[in-house]
Amino acid sequence: MYRINRGALVLLAGSWLSCALGGSGCTGLEPAAISAGASAAQSGVTFFSRGKLRSFELVEFDDALTALRAAAKRLSLEMEDEEVHAVRGRRDNGREPGSAPGDYADSGRAGESALNGRARVSLRDERGTSVVVVIERRTATVTFIQADVGLLGDTGLSSLLLMETYDELRDMGAYIDDPRRVRKAEQDE
Repeated sequence: MYRINRGALVLLAGSWLSCALGGSGCTGLEPAAISAGASAAQSGVTFFSRGKLRSFELVEFDDALTALRAAAKRLSLEMEDEEVHAVRGRRDNGREPGSAPGDYADSGRAGESALNGRARVSLRDERGTSVVVVIERRTATVTFIQADVGLLGDTGLSSLLLMETYDELRDMGAYIDDPRRVRKAEQDE
């Protein structure tokens, strides 16, 4: 008698459902196209799942937001809403001995605070397709970017928007490992 692994069965059923709904692209073409198109422009990692493109980039938060705005303008997308605010982070990393986990205060590193940038930008094309982009500062040099078109939404627009954002970041010399950025920092010293 065969024994069925429940975890494998759930994973298989989830994959089938996601393909049936068009959530993650059965063919794998969307992630491949994103990776192929963005590899020359970005130095981060991009994931696609359930109508969301998620990317971690070696850029500062402000640069990512500036690049997104420029990319949206280049694509003639209408800005419906933009919320930019600071989010208090946890101080568990680098906290002082004896302090309780979750204390809100400075991160313990010189020049850094526990305030992390977060932006939520809603964009729309002329046909009414909307893309919600979330940008979060994860560290001083790592920024999370997520473009969401919904579970049944068209990923083409969000893919193009992120690729244009990566191009803007590259053109700005915003990537932390970009040689132009290193030279500029050396000149400023």
